[in-house]
Amino acid sequence: MRFMQDMVVHHAQAIVMVSLVQDRLVDTEVKALAARIADEQRPEIGAMARWLEDHGQDVPPQAKDPQYGAGASHEHTGMPGMATQAQLAQLAKATGSEADRMWLRLMTAHHQGALAMVVQQHRDGTDDVVTQMGDEIHVTQSVQIRAMREMLDRLG
Repeated sequence: MRFMQDMVVHHAQAIVMVSLVQDRLVDTEVKALAARIADEQRPEIGAMARWLEDHGQDVPPQAKDPQYGAGASHEHTGMPGMATQAQLAQLAKATGSEADRMWLRLMTAHHQGALAMVVQQHRDGTDDVVTQMGDEIHVTQSVQIRAMREMLDRLG
């Protein structure tokens, strides 16, 4: 249950991170990946929210509004990979290739945090649907981490 609630919040911050820089990214590959991440994570949030509702669990407000509580509030404490309020503010001000590089660094760390959450869920979880969603997140975000590292290497 907790995994799904936390992953809603985690995915919401990824969408926030994309929205902060999407109009200021300059590299076409970075722009495309940012759009793809937001496009993938919105429906995943919806699926997680429906699962939580079906199981009588609280659904984080970020499921309806990813901007809700954007940043590093108390509810993010201990959640791996979450950007801090200061990092988000810095990202919001970045322009050009620096925005590309900063977004790639923060999103790589963010995805690595999601992978840590999936590993924890696999260790402790008992629901097959949650495990399957975790598997899908792990596959997708592992591939995206590799792509982001390659982009960072290319951008210097």
